[in-house]
Amino acid sequence: MRSNTARAAELIAAAIKCVSGSNASEVEQVFHEFRLRPEGGSYRHKTGSTLVWGDISRLVAFLPEVRDVSLKDLAGQYLVPSSGTKRFIIHIDSVKSGASEALGLPTDIQGLLGHSLGKADLLLVGEKSILKLSVKQLDSKEVKLGQQSASAVYDFRPVNFTLSGGKNFPNLKHAVAELTSRLNGKLIRPNALSSDQWDKIAKTPEQQRLAVVKSSWPEEWSAIVSSTLYDAGQALDAFLNAAFSSNQRDHAPNLSEILRHRLLGRTTGAGQSWITSKTGPYRLDETINNLSAISGLRAEWSRRASGMGKDSWLIYVTLSKKRYLVTKIEPSFDGHEANVSQTKGVIYYFQEGSGARTAAEGSVWDLLSDVSVSRQ
Repeated sequence: MRSNTARAAELIAAAIKCVSGSNASEVEQVFHEFRLRPEGGSYRHKTGSTLVWGDISRLVAFLPEVRDVSLKDLAGQYLVPSSGTKRFIIHIDSVKSGASEALGLPTDIQGLLGHSLGKADLLLVGEKSILKLSVKQLDSKEVKLGQQSASAVYDFRPVNFTLSGGKNFPNLKHAVAELTSRLNGKLIRPNALSSDQWDKIAKTPEQQRLAVVKSSWPEEWSAIVSSTLYDAGQALDAFLNAAFSSNQRDHAPNLSEILRHRLLGRTTGAGQSWITSKTGPYRLDETINNLSAISGLRAEWSRRASGMGKDSWLIYVTLSKKRYLVTKIEPSFDGHEANVSQTKGVIYYFQEGSGARTAAEGSVWDLLSDVSVSRQ
């Protein structure tokens, strides 16, 4: 999960886009509107752009003081090249999780929000254009590319590959079925969970059964978690072997497929996908497509043990004699603790791997920036 500080960067980008620049007093006014109505609202700027947000109450405390940031530098990172005024600038996460109709959005905009917008953070709607913008806080210690929390099919060459995630592991399903059979249908709140926690999973009997299992047989459950993480590691080995086989011609398209899943996600409907960078936004969808067609790209991966007892998987790319660390993947069994109500299973966290990168190696953002042909 991204930090609140990283999420607050989305609001900064929205404010700068709304006022179309780095005017400190105008950006401060937008921040004031955020703080005034953290449960959701809208603000119309004199340029004609209307900024709309939902419940951002957990984020407003992380907005910086305008005097403490370089708005000019941030505008360079966040301002997407465009012609004409934007009709609407929408903070997707907060609006989609709320009632878009209650916020006064026109039906055509509500329709856009009904589509899958992938990993985008802001929806920029103009008279003749629709842009989806992903905001990355690239000065943070570790930037996440995304995560996979369920099984997913990757359109690799020469054949597709399914990377199992969540609770979709045969050994896990068999072991859980054996333990839950001991319950005899009785579901009594374990002491490890509060009444509120138990009530929140009341409509999901599977989660209640798992909560009882975790508390009732902790040693057996711990062994199941360890075994499942082992299976996840084996799955990652097979996944990366399938992606980066000895046939180097498949490396570029398969790497692009991984980045498409993590950075774009499943998108439907019209619109361009952009991403922020320190040297300015660029078309992410075009860049990933361009990357897939590059010849001479060579990818390799390695599995590395950490001092914390967890392994990580690193993907490297060499292109034009430059080496990049594209991502570090770490699987985790989320919700395995007895005092956590939601048992989510295996989640693969894809990070940029800044701590594992040498000074001579580029990042995934460097790779995409180098490949991009859309910078203006």
